[in-house]
Amino acid sequence: MLVAVLLFVGVTALRVGVLAFYLTQNNKKLEIEIKELERTYQALEEEFYHISSYFDLLNPSE
Repeated sequence: MLVAVLLFVGVTALRVGVLAFYLTQNNKKLEIEIKELERTYQALEEEFYHISSYFDLLNPSE
């Protein structure tokens, strides 16, 4: 009986460890994707202001 309990606890601990590993890996991937999205957003924002400055030159507000 004790062997069965220890085996169950061991298998459960192993499953928790594997799950924690996968969650850590996915978290790292998400952090990388978030950084890429932030860089893309900044580039798009800069491009938007760059393009909008042309419209300001073409149609200056009075």
